[in-house]
Amino acid sequence: MKRATKEALITFPLYAFGLALFLFIAWFLLLAGRIPPVPLTMSAMNDLQRRIEAYATKHHQLPASLANLPPPDPQYDSGMKDAWGDPIVYEPHADGTVVLKSQHKTESGPIIITFNVSLLYSSTEP
Repeated sequence: MKRATKEALITFPLYAFGLALFLFIAWFLLLAGRIPPVPLTMSAMNDLQRRIEAYATKHHQLPASLANLPPPDPQYDSGMKDAWGDPIVYEPHADGTVVLKSQHKTESGPIIITFNVSLLYSSTEP
C-alpha cells in the first residue's frame, strides 16, 4: 500500500469528525439564540396589554378592535400575532375586562391574559 493512501485513510476520518463537530456546534449555537414560542407569545400579549391600557387612558374607552391601536414601538417586534403566526384574539367586555388569547393550544393549555382597564377610563370621581 502506498504511503499517501495510508495517510489518507488516517486523516480522512479526522477531517470528517472535525466537520461533523463543527456543524453540530454551529447548529447548537443557532438554536441557543431562539426564544421559545410560549414566552414570545406572552411578550406579544404584554405589549398589547400596554397598548390597550394607553388607548383606554387617552380615549376613555376600550378600542373596538386591535386595529384601532396605534402602531407598536419600533423597538419591539411583537405586533398582534402569537409566536405561531396566528392572530391574538381580543375580547373586550363592558365592565372593562379584556381577554387576550392565543389560538394555539400548548401542552399546558391555551395562553390567556385577562386584565381590567375600567379604572383607567372611569369618569366617576371618588
